[in-house]
Amino acid sequence: MPDKSYLNDLILTLNKGYLSTSLSIQPFVDEGWHSLVMKEQLNSLVKDGYAYPSFSSLRQEKFLLSKAACREALDTIRDTVPEIHDGIKTLISNIVIGKGRHIVAVTSPHFYGTVFASAPLLSNDKLYFIDHLVHEMSHLYLNTILAFDSLVINSTDRYPAPIRQDIRPLLGIYHATFVLSRIIYTLKKILTANIFEASEHLKSYILDLEKKILKGHKTISSYARMTENGQIIFSSMLKTASISTVDA
Repeated sequence: MPDKSYLNDLILTLNKGYLSTSLSIQPFVDEGWHSLVMKEQLNSLVKDGYAYPSFSSLRQEKFLLSKAACREALDTIRDTVPEIHDGIKTLISNIVIGKGRHIVAVTSPHFYGTVFASAPLLSNDKLYFIDHLVHEMSHLYLNTILAFDSLVINSTDRYPAPIRQDIRPLLGIYHATFVLSRIIYTLKKILTANIFEASEHLKSYILDLEKKILKGHKTISSYARMTENGQIIFSSMLKTASISTVDA
């Protein structure tokens, strides 16, 4: 498992008994706490310059198909990358699926343990859910550590981001680079297991992610001033993704 250190033990300790031991998948509803949480996310996207973001409920049939694909994704991760599945079980207790515009998947310390995910265009897109479940789990992992360690000292300095097309704070770039390392790690394990139907598509997708992680790694390496824990985690990112530092 990547990052085998006291940090992992800390994460498990902090979350023990706090999150549900079972992971639920439910439809988004346009009322109650779902609506309140999403309003905050949509307002944030508007501030970032996105036009008319939205997140709404799905037709029952579409939700059930997406839920099945999400379950298949979880089963694939469990069977091929159990250490990542353990992280998902520890950090995610609730997946809420809806229809998003400018929102693919999101989580936050404000609704810790819940992931809001937009249904994929293709209802049976298992890779879509594998990617985004690992993505959001990785954010939650770092968010837990950020509760006691800033990781990046000059966190608000802004530079080009590896995933998004805009200029982002260094802490966001650090997050993105860490997230990419976990996604690449997971997808390479799945590719090696030879259980994914569209293996050529998966290979191409991994190559694209590797370009992005190298971009993020270069930015962090060049500009970030990190705490001791921040440096420990950063030093593991390319190793986790099985990318040589020569390529960086």
